[in-house]
Amino acid sequence: MRRNEFRRMGTIGIGWLLVAAAIAHADAAGKDSWQKDWELRSGYSLSIDAAGFRYPTNIAFVPEPGDGPKDPLYFVTELKGTVKVVTNDRTVHTFAAGVFDLSRISDGAETGKVREIGMAGLCLAPDEGYVFVSYAAPDANGAMRNHIVRFECEAGTFSLKPEGRTVFSHVFAGQPSAGSHMIGPMMIRNGHLFVNVGDAQVPRYAQDVNVLAGKVLRMTLDGEPLPSNPFYKEGEPDKAANYVWASGFRNPFGIEAVRGDLFVSDVGPSVDRFVRVQRGSDYGYDGSDWSISSHADIVFAPSVSPVGMDYLPTEASLFPPSDRGRIYLATSGLQGAAGPSRHGEKAILTIRYDFEHNRVIGRPRQFMRFRGDGHQNLVTAAFGPDGLYVVPLHPFSGRSGTILKVTHDPQRAHPFVMGRAEALMEQKGCTGCHRASQASPAPPLDRDELTGRLLERLNSEAYERRSRRLDARNDPPFESYEEARREVRRAEGVEKVRLWVKHRLLEPRFDDPDAQMPDLGLTDQEAQILTDHLVRKPPDRSLFAATRELVSDYIPYPQLRHLAYFLIAGFLGGMLFSAMGAWGIALLKRRRQGDAVRSHVESG
Repeated sequence: MRRNEFRRMGTIGIGWLLVAAAIAHADAAGKDSWQKDWELRSGYSLSIDAAGFRYPTNIAFVPEPGDGPKDPLYFVTELKGTVKVVTNDRTVHTFAAGVFDLSRISDGAETGKVREIGMAGLCLAPDEGYVFVSYAAPDANGAMRNHIVRFECEAGTFSLKPEGRTVFSHVFAGQPSAGSHMIGPMMIRNGHLFVNVGDAQVPRYAQDVNVLAGKVLRMTLDGEPLPSNPFYKEGEPDKAANYVWASGFRNPFGIEAVRGDLFVSDVGPSVDRFVRVQRGSDYGYDGSDWSISSHADIVFAPSVSPVGMDYLPTEASLFPPSDRGRIYLATSGLQGAAGPSRHGEKAILTIRYDFEHNRVIGRPRQFMRFRGDGHQNLVTAAFGPDGLYVVPLHPFSGRSGTILKVTHDPQRAHPFVMGRAEALMEQKGCTGCHRASQASPAPPLDRDELTGRLLERLNSEAYERRSRRLDARNDPPFESYEEARREVRRAEGVEKVRLWVKHRLLEPRFDDPDAQMPDLGLTDQEAQILTDHLVRKPPDRSLFAATRELVSDYIPYPQLRHLAYFLIAGFLGGMLFSAMGAWGIALLKRRRQGDAVRSHVESG
């Protein structure tokens, strides 16, 4: 190969490398785009602590982890039967796979309930080196059953693989479960294992102490009932009531012990509750919302689906004093609903509790919430050594299942601050008029319905005619907003709604002489904040989106850096191929020259 050809190849190769590097840089610069899916209280930072999970459901920290980079820091359960462990260097390892078999369960496409079945509970007994997990799965006859498995590994620091496992099959033998309202979270308290169990979708089970469904159970770390349990019967080892600590629950999906008190979050039919649980008490669920409401420290109405929780002591230094001494409760929101839900239910709430008088102080406050457009449910929140760890069930912004970490870091604060829009709306009196009731003087600002309702109006011929008629007027404010009205008419889809809402906020009469909404005196930035809060992109229900969500569990979502890797690999492969070709040509030339010399010698 001639020298100038090599030069040309080198120039082209360098060009491709520069392109690939630019793409990789652009991809790196856009990595923080996932942050737009979340809002945080002011002064806090949000980061991805670990990734590579498939529907993570729970997290448990090693209290005193080892110092090595490969020492376990926390464990994570996945819904479909895998337990993973994250080490100090944030490497994700598979601790145990295939804990149970879901192959006999139908895909559930007609009900959308299949994702509720599986592994939900996780807790550690560090002194013994035990990792407890709970799950629901069918038995050999296909009947749904609850299960607890205890993995044994190194005490204190734990290990990357279990040394043994024990299945507590005797506890739930013959006891009912279901595809929803099954066994849930667990915790260790005073050396005993507490377990929440849903009512198996049969309300009458909840108050029957002879059925384990709808209960909080207490047992030894070997899965045996305790004689000090309130319904224990000596000489009747197989009696279900021996395990019962408290009854009358529907779907208790959160449990936490604080200062000697036990707290449970319970998901009701249309309203939910947060409740302090006492030994032997019946919390009265009988299938009605009234039974949920009448036995609660907090009633969540409408339902927010409260799930996992943790407590930050007043002496902890992770957060400022104003955010200490509180219970941090995850609310999952409506299952299967895209976006942040009607009332922003997919959130982390803080709860202040007066332990001296056994009552909640004030109302729950939102600390963090989901603001994205896709499907998401928060499943738990837990404090680790350096922050609050949050577990979203679904992937988001093209990333695989992740564990998020919240730290107090005003210098690197999260760009999307929660409460700005609500504070503006309250300050300007928006909520006084735009109430969700028929008696309201203005339409409700329901974010789930607002975009579709406005699109229908803005795309109508009546709106087009009225808007064009206003273009002919020379009096204020119509003359100044002629270009704004044209901009709205030219736009399409959600962008049309966003433009209209922003202009409406800045000047309510810009396209409507009869508008009763007052001039709020908003700045352009304030109007943009409210527009971003009110108008969301509707969920993508296309076949492509559904396929992408399905394969995202197995194949990384394609990003710009993958193209950069492809270009670099292609360039290196091309250079290697060219070098091999040049070597082959040179070898062939030498061989021909050798043949010519031999022929000349032989011919004399």
